[in-house]
Amino acid sequence: MQLTNLQSEKVQEIVACYGEYREVQFKAPTGSGKTLMATNVIAQLINNNPTENFIFVVATVSTSSLPQAFEQKINEYKTDLPVNNFEVEYIESPSNNKNNKSDAVPQIRVVRNKVYIFGKATFGKSRIFTEQSVITDFIQDCKTHNYKIIYIRDEAHIGTQLARNDEGVGTFEKLMNDSADFILKMTATFGNGPAFKRIELKEKDLRDPAKNQNRWLMKFTPEQLADDTESDEELLDKAIEKFKEIQNDYQKLDIQIKPAMLIQVDNEPTDPEQKEIFKNTLQMIKDKLSQNGLSWVQYFGDSDKAWSNVDNDNFTLSKITRNNDPTDCIIFKIGPATGWDIPRACMLLQLRNVCSANLNIQTIGRIRRNPYPGLERNSVTDKYYIFSNAPQGGEDYVLYDYKVKDVFKGEELAVIKMVKKGSSKPNKDKQNKAVAEFLTNKKNELIQIVNSRFENDKYSKIDKKINITNPILLLKRIKVLYDNLKSEIRKVVDIVEEQYSQSPFKDIKWEQLEIVLLEDYIKNLTDIYRTCVPMTVTYKVELETIKPDTYTELFESTSKNMISVEGDTSYIFQMYKDGQFNTEQQLDSSNETIVASVLKNYFQLIPAKAWAKNRTTGSIFGEYLDETNSDRRSYFDFVIKFKNGTYLYLEVKGDEDNDIDYKKTELLQRAYTDYFENITYELFKPKLVICLIRVTHGDPVIAGCFYDKQLIQTKLEELNLAQLVSELAK
Repeated sequence: MQLTNLQSEKVQEIVACYGEYREVQFKAPTGSGKTLMATNVIAQLINNNPTENFIFVVATVSTSSLPQAFEQKINEYKTDLPVNNFEVEYIESPSNNKNNKSDAVPQIRVVRNKVYIFGKATFGKSRIFTEQSVITDFIQDCKTHNYKIIYIRDEAHIGTQLARNDEGVGTFEKLMNDSADFILKMTATFGNGPAFKRIELKEKDLRDPAKNQNRWLMKFTPEQLADDTESDEELLDKAIEKFKEIQNDYQKLDIQIKPAMLIQVDNEPTDPEQKEIFKNTLQMIKDKLSQNGLSWVQYFGDSDKAWSNVDNDNFTLSKITRNNDPTDCIIFKIGPATGWDIPRACMLLQLRNVCSANLNIQTIGRIRRNPYPGLERNSVTDKYYIFSNAPQGGEDYVLYDYKVKDVFKGEELAVIKMVKKGSSKPNKDKQNKAVAEFLTNKKNELIQIVNSRFENDKYSKIDKKINITNPILLLKRIKVLYDNLKSEIRKVVDIVEEQYSQSPFKDIKWEQLEIVLLEDYIKNLTDIYRTCVPMTVTYKVELETIKPDTYTELFESTSKNMISVEGDTSYIFQMYKDGQFNTEQQLDSSNETIVASVLKNYFQLIPAKAWAKNRTTGSIFGEYLDETNSDRRSYFDFVIKFKNGTYLYLEVKGDEDNDIDYKKTELLQRAYTDYFENITYELFKPKLVICLIRVTHGDPVIAGCFYDKQLIQTKLEELNLAQLVSELAK
């Protein structure tokens, strides 16, 4: 499974921190592929540091099958990686009880570059690993033999609480935090303190098609029915009716994906009366599903399973995960199913008589993974559904609905578009140099990939990915791959072959290297071509209406990043929170909140005609080329239109020391400069100003001001934000 560009960027950021920071906290939405990214971090650390002796310790918080799931996922993901010859093992401690007759003291053997996976239960009470200090001896052995310990903590925000409540877990956490040479904490909430590096993959970036090559990791269109006046039976009937509609929609797509409904269930109550209600409701659910022709399974743990028909006989979680599995509905408990991925699941049902107290972001994340082939986006598979009649309140998520106010539905804003003129012929010298740099930088990586796929310096054996054993069939596959390339990329491959023939890699045949390039490095070869093609770009401004008119987003309810726009008739959107009219706009960061508050105060004195927090799925953006001449889009954080027709667009960042993506900021600054240096005056009639705002010590400061100096004579870069707003509103 290959990383998207966004995932790859975050992996590179994390790996680059090794040696500079001791701890990295990585925050990413549930469903964005944190385990895949962690696996790539492991492989790249090994690849980048060939002389280091690493030990990787991965810790999870689950007492159930999550550790095994981690082991399975890493073993699955590593097969596609350049470095994949590292061992992965789930280490489980035996219980220290009377039934355990073994007198042997368990020992964890230290193996270079091995990944050891531990679950919380390994270090609970009455566990041999805790009482016999097995993990302490393991760490001491690592230190004695100069191994570098890389500690990866999954769901770190949950692990902190567990450490407080369980002495064994707390001892393990302290030991790892004290002993590890590099710590990666994957979390839903950043911790406090300046000692660690924060890296974040934001949902707004996942929504940006220009950043993720039109590969969509998640579903982004939620639909919710939350009504605590509905009975369990009434809500179940509505959910079944809607689910059957969804099944028909999926069938029309003809993509061989069977959608699934998940029904969340809590532990059985101990109170006799509540216990009877629980059992009756659970049976009612099963009966209703069967009566409506829906197959179901119940999974409360490996030893507590049930199913409705022979198709589900002796099922496993991995079996019902498959996109084409016929199981319609899964009744599950959160604990035993923690860490379980089922992308085909699109509906989550919560009935108050059998459900836990509240839903959460992690539970909802289970129905947000994109099942569509190639991670493409489709209006049907992009939707996910939340049905609940549990008492509202206490959830750690909230749904916001936005719609463009009627008065602004025809309003036009400025969009910057590229007019590209490129030569069909790349600069040959530059291309030769780029290929040479590529082969130099990737040499060790390419050699490792080839050696992992071929044996005994022959191409008579290839790994299971394509399973070709006949050299003639291999050559035919290479020809098919080569012929399917665009002609300009074929020329890049030819240059690689030419340079390879002059200085071949030791013990690697060209055919071996070629198939690896054609299967796994097309993006690199395409980047070489694009970078070396002489390209001139001019820009034009087009006026576009605000689209789409409505959209919905899910946010963490704990987020304080919002601004009230009550009474502001110039704000473009009308907001609803969980279906109720709302006057607060949810924002993406505390820096945006500060800027929005300042703008709101300005506009009380100098009214704007229209302004809003911009959206990465909307129609207002600026096109530009990145360093590889690939098309990108900048979705400005705030868009403002004054009554005189002048536009002000703001991009908001933290101060330079806390800019989590300073390279991207530099790229945007170059793009904004390029806009106004490569325009034709006649095509650029709208007055547009773009500002980079850095929030420094709580104050928004203009760090860059970009505009057409022929059209606007005032030196705007000498003004502060208040003066800028006043000047542009004149």
